[in-house]
Amino acid sequence: MSQYPPQPPQQPYGQPPQQPYGQPPMQPYGMPGQPMPRAGTSGAAVASLICGILGCIPFITSLLAVILGIVGIKSTSGGRAGGRGLAIAGLILGLLGIGGWSLFGGGMYALYIGAKPVKAVAEAFTNDMLKGDVASAAAKCDPSMAQADLQAAADQMKSWGTLTSLTLFGAKAENVNGITQWELGGSAQFSGTSPKAATFSLRKESDNTYKIVKFDFK
Repeated sequence: MSQYPPQPPQQPYGQPPQQPYGQPPMQPYGMPGQPMPRAGTSGAAVASLICGILGCIPFITSLLAVILGIVGIKSTSGGRAGGRGLAIAGLILGLLGIGGWSLFGGGMYALYIGAKPVKAVAEAFTNDMLKGDVASAAAKCDPSMAQADLQAAADQMKSWGTLTSLTLFGAKAENVNGITQWELGGSAQFSGTSPKAATFSLRKESDNTYKIVKFDFK
């Protein structure tokens, strides 16, 4: 009788090992039919969606949403990670954000360019009034403005000194019955008094000049 325990039967060389009875057959990693393990949701996809939803900083967050969306789509290709839908949504929101900010920026730039000659008329009118040159100031106004009212305003403004700055940061243009009217608002700084709030209403004439129809300093 042998003193050693019985050895398991040897598998013929080159044959795959036998599975114990009742166990499913083993498949080597990466063989067809076996799904690849997923690495979780793509961080770039999540970040793209967040940036696309925010979109509050002009261009920056929207541009980040587009870049991260592209990265997220690539990182989720082939099922390597989840979140492909988030990346696509972030990319779309980013593109919409860029388009919206581009339209807004273009509109603001057009308004700024269009308001420059209007602001120049308002500034020249204010300087004329401060110097007491009512005749020149009246030439920049609509004929409906009474000369006596302009003279009274000029007399009051003489004590304000000279105009050091006129900042008109608010501008709005409206077209009513084919007539364009501008509303300007801002702040005027004078050498002899405290800053005053300034508002002007101007109308565009047929010869493309602008006439003041109303003004106020408070």
